[in-house]
Amino acid sequence: MSPETCQPYRELFSDLIDGALEGLAPERIQAHLDQCSGCRAEVTLLRGVVTSLTSIGEDEAPPELMAQVMTRVRTEPFWVPLWRLITTPLQWTPVRVLAPAVGLALLFLLLRPHLPIDIRIENGQTVSSQSASAIHPVWWGGAVLVNDRSYSHHDSGRLALNPGDSIRTTDKVRLALTVNGAAVEIRGRTNFIVKTDGLFLTDGKLRVRIEDGKPPSTATPGFKVETPNASVVHLGTIFSVAFDGQRTRTEVFQGKIRVSSKDGRSREMAAGEYASVESHGLLESGPLTDSPSLGRAPRSQPEDVREISPRPKGGSGS
Repeated sequence: MSPETCQPYRELFSDLIDGALEGLAPERIQAHLDQCSGCRAEVTLLRGVVTSLTSIGEDEAPPELMAQVMTRVRTEPFWVPLWRLITTPLQWTPVRVLAPAVGLALLFLLLRPHLPIDIRIENGQTVSSQSASAIHPVWWGGAVLVNDRSYSHHDSGRLALNPGDSIRTTDKVRLALTVNGAAVEIRGRTNFIVKTDGLFLTDGKLRVRIEDGKPPSTATPGFKVETPNASVVHLGTIFSVAFDGQRTRTEVFQGKIRVSSKDGRSREMAAGEYASVESHGLLESGPLTDSPSLGRAPRSQPEDVREISPRPKGGSGS
């Protein structure tokens, strides 16, 4: 089949492997795979890479790095150039050989920002220019503005963020970063500022997963999200925070959080509940099934299921 016919399906391969597709989408993709040997090989290769990377334990690679690796695998269509590789005389190469090789190559590319850079000797000790507190976001889908300077996806995984940096993403961008032990995922137009203990959200929505699931303590303050009118502190959980300029809305998917309004009111929320803080300080809560939507903020599902349809000739790829 032609690349134009296959492209709409190939964009959904990572979601298929993640089990993130709903409705008839998986069946449509499977029907296409039954007819297209090239796409079938790509899906097999991608599954192998994901399996290879997930088999790497935390003792072999830092958790933050592994989170970035897995995000890159699932969001960046790195299999597009492999299309040509598969259709070359090298197609006889077993997938079980290609998959680990691609996985290790990808791991090395993401490991480069974590390796010492511009090493020098000061007072008899080796010093690296790499900041120990720097945050390295991974993104795909467009440019990211950091302190009003534009960075393309080629800077993904290499750009270092520090507390005080202001970040803006556009509608098509999908970004992930680790801050204060929390894995943060951002999809679409969002503005936020990096802080030492978390993020200050000024517009948009983000989703947070606390990897260790442990609540914070006085000795080790946990990750928190602040908005102009509220503060959200995790108690070992998965949650999302959205702000539309007037209202802060929080949804809890697992564990607990504590939501505080700027007028001093506070409330603990459990899984399956939401909280909303208005600009004048009103704090309301309830079950997610009864919660009103927040303007243009996306629904709690990680991503809407996209309809598969052939692209018009001459159309641009996403």
